[in-house]
Amino acid sequence: MDYNYNLEFLECKNHEGKILNSVIHFVPQNTSHIKLISGNLPINENEVIVSEKLYKLLKNDEITINCGDFSYRVYVSGVVRSGILSTDSIYLSHNLI
Repeated sequence: MDYNYNLEFLECKNHEGKILNSVIHFVPQNTSHIKLISGNLPINENEVIVSEKLYKLLKNDEITINCGDFSYRVYVSGVVRSGILSTDSIYLSHNLI
């Protein structure tokens, strides 16, 4: 499992514009170890999974990702059980790029 490929230069905000202090990664190719407490793994390019800890901070399932002039709205498709990914993390679908 390679979690070293992350996208820390991106800024993420909730629907109210509040910056989310989180680490951004791509969902690994092998997902058999990921246990969701709700929802599904991302299928569409605009879907993400988030850590349980981060999900508790969100007021809804919408996140905006900014990088310079680029802005992209994504939606939480699933929440990962604590203990597997215990930090405030957002995992993007590989289809996003």
